[in-house]
Amino acid sequence: MPLTPHFNPGSVRDRLDRLVPATGPVLIGYSGGGDSHALMLIASDWARQRNRTLEALIVDHGLRAESRAEAEQALAAANKAQCLARILTCPPYQGQGTGLQDWARTHRYRAFGKHALETGATALLLAHTADDQAETVWMRLLAGAGWRGLAAMGEDDAFPGDTAPADLRVLRPLLDTRRQALRDWLAQKGERWVEDNSNADRRFTRVRIRQSLGHLEASGFSPSSLRTLAASCRALGKAIDEESARVFEDTVRVTDWGVACLKPDALVRQADPVLRRLLEAAITTVTGAPGPHRAQGLEALLAGLKSGRSATGAGVVLHQTVGTAWLIRDPGAVLGRAGEAGFPPLNVEPNQPAFWDRRFQISTDRPVSVCAWDQLPESVDRTGIDLSAIPPLARRTLPVAHDGGTVLAIPGVVSGTGVTMTHCGDVAVRRSLFSGRAPAWFDDGLQVKAG
Repeated sequence: MPLTPHFNPGSVRDRLDRLVPATGPVLIGYSGGGDSHALMLIASDWARQRNRTLEALIVDHGLRAESRAEAEQALAAANKAQCLARILTCPPYQGQGTGLQDWARTHRYRAFGKHALETGATALLLAHTADDQAETVWMRLLAGAGWRGLAAMGEDDAFPGDTAPADLRVLRPLLDTRRQALRDWLAQKGERWVEDNSNADRRFTRVRIRQSLGHLEASGFSPSSLRTLAASCRALGKAIDEESARVFEDTVRVTDWGVACLKPDALVRQADPVLRRLLEAAITTVTGAPGPHRAQGLEALLAGLKSGRSATGAGVVLHQTVGTAWLIRDPGAVLGRAGEAGFPPLNVEPNQPAFWDRRFQISTDRPVSVCAWDQLPESVDRTGIDLSAIPPLARRTLPVAHDGGTVLAIPGVVSGTGVTMTHCGDVAVRRSLFSGRAPAWFDDGLQVKAG
């Protein structure tokens, strides 16, 4: 069977040399399907030649009765290729309908990120192909996405999850390779792979997009034009990101207690794309959500910033005073509002780091309970705690660690009791503000200013 033109496994190994960090374990998302099986074979050979540790991660989403057997089959295939592998599981699916694939993606990345934390891995290989890229761009075009959404996937991106090493990279060395090329190569080698039945299920948007693009290509349309569009948008995004980072350094200060203090007079003079990107980054530092953020909420905050008025959106509240604008976590998003429950208390065990509201990492040498200030039980002693430097609205969602009667830690306010609560704003900015790697000067020049 002839190979699809221009596919060379050696070029993938060369790309791994260029993309993969020089040290640390390397992870690969593996399902046993044609794309991931081809990448696993190539990456395994690459790892053996370079004495690197490669581990295949197989996620059992538990969505179908046969999913465990399929995961075991993928495990056996990886072991046959002499690739270290393990199966990760997801919590039971509680939703229904069209949110299924979004749920699966979210929990798959959470499983990857948690394992990276446990192993110290800084690279996660994913087998997205040129076809996946074209499908992503087409899907976002139909949804009315702007240039940022059309930038789609990069071959080297920050990890999108909220629980992972700060320097974990998502690497896609097959992004310029057609799906059929991989299957041609596997067939020539006599390899077998699994075809996921859900790839033909038209209930899912991506399946319908894939089929539509297939019909268009048969009529003469080239999906490569969509990939060219994505590359152009990514180049634009890189330029805007770099300028936004420079402005961020001068106009945004993030407090230890998780609020962003902005200089509105300096911000409103910026070009609109820079202002939007910077505001998105500031929202991420306050919410912990990597974005992209809801367009309606972002527009409301932009309008408020430009007019000098307060506004709410994208999980934050913009509160303006003379010469200063505070971006504060929306209390309703944490404490609950009509028809929406708030966060329950978080119980943290010793030596088992946890996250509160995606914003704060908690480490403790004793069992503690964490909740927002407004959720603090009446039995907890508040004597001597001074919150006067914190805007009243921000106090409401301030995380508090206590042992039932005594406050043990409040970020930026109470410390020194064996409990550490660290705001993760700098990590959030690094992951969300930049498309691909941050500019070289970021690590030395741009730090999220605390105060």
